[in-house]
Amino acid sequence: PDELSQGMARLMAELAELFGPEVRVSVRSSATCEDSEATFAGQHSTVLNVSAQNVGMAWKEVVASTFSPRAVYYRRSMGYSDDDVVMAVLCVTMIDARSSGVMYTADPNRPSGPGAADDILISAAWGLGVSVVDGSASTDFYAVRRKDSALVRHDVARKTSRLRLR
Repeated sequence: PDELSQGMARLMAELAELFGPEVRVSVRSSATCEDSEATFAGQHSTVLNVSAQNVGMAWKEVVASTFSPRAVYYRRSMGYSDDDVVMAVLCVTMIDARSSGVMYTADPNRPSGPGAADDILISAAWGLGVSVVDGSASTDFYAVRRKDSALVRHDVARKTSRLRLR
């Protein structure tokens, strides 16, 4: 819709004023159910390094990913109907990360029961976080004990590349 396109253009212009004309954003999902008992990690599209001229197309890709075969299959296998999901879209300013990762405040393999939330789990890799989320890079792994911040376990992966912004 025109109103949405005009709003995106206006907000991207504001970002350009703050960060310069070459500002890029990550356009990603924030759907209902994503932060529920099911993780939904990786089920919806994220589009990286998006310019002001392409933010509308990236928005459409993210919204359309609500009904990708992968997302529909996952949602239904977790007991959610298509009507349970309402898609919102976030635009986050990109940085050229030296390293990035994902942190779990509870073990996703043991979501409940004794010891499930004793440790904070971190997976990290060089560069942008997409390589951590999609599994395309070897990641370092850290387990940190919640009660005293002691390092319980760490595995350092052999890394041969880094995903960069440009």
